[in-house]
Amino acid sequence: TEVPGRIVQVAPGRIHVAVLYENGDLYTCGNANSYKLGTGSLTATYLFTKVATDVVQVGCTSNATLITKQDGTVWGVGATEGFGLGASTSQAFVKALNALT
Repeated sequence: TEVPGRIVQVAPGRIHVAVLYENGDLYTCGNANSYKLGTGSLTATYLFTKVATDVVQVGCTSNATLITKQDGTVWGVGATEGFGLGASTSQAFVKALNALT
């Protein structure tokens, strides 16, 4: 597998991790409960999977992954208890917030 460039950020969750490359590609792996990997699946994967592009920043909690895209929007995937991500679904990255300016 070809590596997409230099890693610029690693964001660990409790049992998952997200890796951001300099070209804006985001890869995740680990436990997928709450759909927090962004793959649209509850199946754990221990091989890194590309889940987003045009990403400039990533952060993980124990059950969620949040990203900021190049256009300034913030997106999230994972646990939505109390609709914490601003959406009623957690199966794929959803727009969570507009960037504050």
